[in-house]
Amino acid sequence: MTKHLTKPIRAIHFMVLAFLMTLSSPVVAQDVEKGYAAAQAGDFATALQVWLPLAEQGEAFAQSNLGLMYERGQGVPQDYKEAVKWYRLAAEQGDAEAQFNLGIMYAMARRSSRLQRSCEVVSTSC
Repeated sequence: MTKHLTKPIRAIHFMVLAFLMTLSSPVVAQDVEKGYAAAQAGDFATALQVWLPLAEQGEAFAQSNLGLMYERGQGVPQDYKEAVKWYRLAAEQGDAEAQFNLGIMYAMARRSSRLQRSCEVVSTSC
């Protein structure tokens, strides 16, 4: 008898989960938009306050924008490693802008290391 109840219970759990996800999506979208509006207005402290919890929960748009903030030092200390961390998390979810920015960051790092090596070979400071 227990086996026969397992499938309906799983189906009910799935429907409840799906319903709860639809309820939370508008709230997340509103928060993302609030962070975007704050960043556009130059209020990076508010953008960080809004986006950080969302990014930690896996929201790709928030992760990508945190990467941008860390890359540019907007509202946070400039930190390329932190920028790459957030870009990578968003890029792994398919965020095209994060993928592009991550590629640029890698290209810049590669170019910088080659320039540094060539300066060391000729014993000059760059």
